[in-house]
Amino acid sequence: MKNTEIDRLMREALESHNDFKIPEQLIHSTIHKLERRMLIREIVLELAFKLGLVIISLGILALALTLADGTRMMNSIVDFVVAQRQIIFSVLFLAFVILIVDQVVLRFYLFKSGRLGY
Repeated sequence: MKNTEIDRLMREALESHNDFKIPEQLIHSTIHKLERRMLIREIVLELAFKLGLVIISLGILALALTLADGTRMMNSIVDFVVAQRQIIFSVLFLAFVILIVDQVVLRFYLFKSGRLGY
């Protein structure tokens, strides 16, 4: 179900009963909290999916290199990673921070400012 459909259903459910009056502020607050919770869940699932794809791709690459050239290729890769570990970990950390900012922080900020269409 799309977020706009859930929003519409919540508004109809909360505004349809005339005998039980709910303050407008409570309605908007409840809908905003639900939208925020759904956004956080969507962001976490999307980030986990992307990280899973990267990990699986690296596993497949390591398996292919191992099967193609045996342990000699893996030993040379491990030796290179150990020799250049500071640079490699710095680049990976920077990429992870950029991914977090792009996928999580920026979308959450746009949602809070009302510029994201959720």
